[in-house]
Amino acid sequence: MPSVASDVVVGALLLMCRIGGCFMLMPGLSHAGIPARIRLYAAFAVALTLFPLLYDKVNAAFQGKPFAFLILLVVSEVLSGIWIGFLGRLMFLAFETLSVLIAMSLSLSNPSGVSFDQMEPLPPVGTILGLSAAMLVFAADLHWEVLRAVAASYDNMPPGLLFQSRLSLVGVVDQFGNSFLLALRISAPIVVYAVIVNFAIGIVNKFTPQIQVYFISMPFVIAGGMFLLYILVNEMLSEFIKGVSRWLVYG
Repeated sequence: MPSVASDVVVGALLLMCRIGGCFMLMPGLSHAGIPARIRLYAAFAVALTLFPLLYDKVNAAFQGKPFAFLILLVVSEVLSGIWIGFLGRLMFLAFETLSVLIAMSLSLSNPSGVSFDQMEPLPPVGTILGLSAAMLVFAADLHWEVLRAVAASYDNMPPGLLFQSRLSLVGVVDQFGNSFLLALRISAPIVVYAVIVNFAIGIVNKFTPQIQVYFISMPFVIAGGMFLLYILVNEMLSEFIKGVSRWLVYG
């Protein structure tokens, strides 16, 4: 194979490694309901689309290097793509975790259903909120920002530097904290409602111990929580999408 043709093949392979690793964990794109062949074709199409724009940066990483370094470069690119996809997935995992807290606060944690993105049982409220958030990512055209973020990652993490595990762990920790802080801020009204209502029920139960206040008040607690969730769900989802868009734009 001519030298130029082999360089093109290797460059496309390296590009596919990072993009495929990102698509493997990125929320929405990595949905278990999407066939693996479709996800592979999508990653391959994106790699071919970005290849003319990023070939010079990728080509400079392996020119004049031995074959052993090329193997390390392939592993490094896969890990870089997985790292980018995992950072995005952390935001959805945090939102999904706090949606379980919302369900528990509203006494709707049972029966359990199936998560929209994995096979772990979740309350129906958590499934609905998670699925709505994933759909809004595509409705708001944020999947294009994912591609832009992958292309911009070649400026922040050039292939020739290999995968920096220490800096990557720092990024995961920072993203972990920011994601759960965002999810806690979104779910705070429901949690505060649950604390106040249960505190009031406890006080009433102390004054009238002969009456089963908890079981009598449960339908009213659920109804009030569902009404509050109905009022706040638009703001909750919009705030979450704003957080996702800020991360995609500013990193």
